[in-house]
Amino acid sequence: MRNEIRQAFDDLVAVVRRYEVVRSVYADEDGRLHRAVAWLQQQQNSNGSWGADSYLDTQMTLLALGMWPDLSSKNWDLPDRTAGGSGKAFDWLDSQQRDRSWDRNIWETGALIRTAALHGELDRPSILRATKWLEDLRPRRWGLDDGLEPHYLAQATLGMIAAESPQELIVDARESLVDAVHHSIQNEDQMSPYIAGQVLDALIAAGVGPSDAAIEYISNSLRRFLLDADVTIANWMHLCLAFRGLGIAAGGSTLEHPTIEITIQRLFSPNRHREDGSWYHDVRLTSYTLVALNSITSYRMIAGHSYDIFRSLEATKRDVLAAVESDVEHHRTSYALGVATSIALLSLGALVYKFISTDDNFLTNSDLLFFLIPIAISALGIVGEAARRRMTRAN
Repeated sequence: MRNEIRQAFDDLVAVVRRYEVVRSVYADEDGRLHRAVAWLQQQQNSNGSWGADSYLDTQMTLLALGMWPDLSSKNWDLPDRTAGGSGKAFDWLDSQQRDRSWDRNIWETGALIRTAALHGELDRPSILRATKWLEDLRPRRWGLDDGLEPHYLAQATLGMIAAESPQELIVDARESLVDAVHHSIQNEDQMSPYIAGQVLDALIAAGVGPSDAAIEYISNSLRRFLLDADVTIANWMHLCLAFRGLGIAAGGSTLEHPTIEITIQRLFSPNRHREDGSWYHDVRLTSYTLVALNSITSYRMIAGHSYDIFRSLEATKRDVLAAVESDVEHHRTSYALGVATSIALLSLGALVYKFISTDDNFLTNSDLLFFLIPIAISALGIVGEAARRRMTRAN
């Protein structure tokens, strides 16, 4: 049965692959990403921020727009006819800076420096101050020695790489990240996908090789997560950052990574990706999705010909059901043959025992009938079933 089922699915895959096409993410042939970028731009507040004057929403939206420069622009008009744009957003962020950082938060400050680099804003006084503040955190390993999770260090590392900080700082940050991952491996302390995806992104950006144990450990855990995870709003940021980490680790190619391919299809499901280009009509989730998709260069999809595909699915279903029914019948007849053979052997054994145990080694006619009739019936059953099998094979 196993071979028949495997062949049925191999035939199905062969049919489906005839309609498979490879598309460039950056070409955006169907305009889905362009609509997403345009939708994000239109959600900007008149003061330059996004969301409820949120650092995170503003930073993530700017990061997403900066990663898709060919689909975006520096300036645009808002629905209330006021001017919008990335410069206006950075002006708002300038006004929110305190103590050379944003809320003295390593994650947000590192991420904003990285975002500023994408928009050519590294020379802003606020960004220069933030970069120096981030670099000064080296003695405490960017929060790692204070008990912060490693994704804070990951964003600090990405920020310093983007700001072209001194190489010895980046090396220290990279080694601290590797130590954090090895510590997790030794203590069997599983990182969340949200954390692990960012750590993987930072490790690769800092030059850690793909064969390093830290890269392999995180990649394997993220693959397992993406295959098993429920696709929900609550899980969305975990999915996006896990996807981004794996995409970066794969060098942008998904063609040999079915886990990434499967996740792409789940991300673009119509009940998640809306006609206006957004995901769930949510600024933060849309931004995270665009950041995730920027990690790959191409993807595979099935183009049209749904009738032929559904016809092949029906054929596969018939072949699988036939294989299963044949296997069930095989086991049923094998069971019947086993019972008949057992009865025959038991009856024959009892006959021999009866013969040996009599004083004169003599059996009456009734004794013979009592033992021989079950043997004869069982033998006829065995012969009949064998004949039926031969006829079935002949047909």
